[in-house]
Amino acid sequence: MKSSYNPEETPRLAAIYARDGLIDKEIAAKLGIATGTIYEWKKRYPEFAEALKRTKEIVDAEVVDSLYKRAMGITYEERKVTGVEVSGKLNVQRVEVTKKFIPPSEVACIFWLKNRQKEYWRDRPLEPVRDPADNLTEYTKALENAAADVWQGIELPNEQLDEIDAEAKCDVEV
Repeated sequence: MKSSYNPEETPRLAAIYARDGLIDKEIAAKLGIATGTIYEWKKRYPEFAEALKRTKEIVDAEVVDSLYKRAMGITYEERKVTGVEVSGKLNVQRVEVTKKFIPPSEVACIFWLKNRQKEYWRDRPLEPVRDPADNLTEYTKALENAAADVWQGIELPNEQLDEIDAEAKCDVEV
């Protein structure tokens, strides 16, 4: 199959698609190629790989910056220009500047913390590591309870019970 790679166009188009937030699979679909071809082109054409990598890094950094600003709250200036149009030109009479504040977004804060401080902000805390001896103790108790249930319905002569008790004491003392 003949490659449809064009050294001037393909990296440029791929960068545009990456800038729009598309992942490799979606970029491949837009370029009309298989996803595997994207990976092959990344290996074969360094300029293609670099165009995708650089663009994705820039866009990711912009998103991180926006998320940070939303988590912290944003102060900005809004300008309102009033004037009169004279001969096709705006004759500015007044510029009104208003400071505005967008409060922090709880969702942005939660997202940031869940990803940056997972150990503290998970929905479900990590379960503490259990001591293997705890499992052994639980297992031993379960066996004792099961044995007690079995022995409960059995009637033995007193001599046999004394022998069993003596054997049990020997096992414990060892």
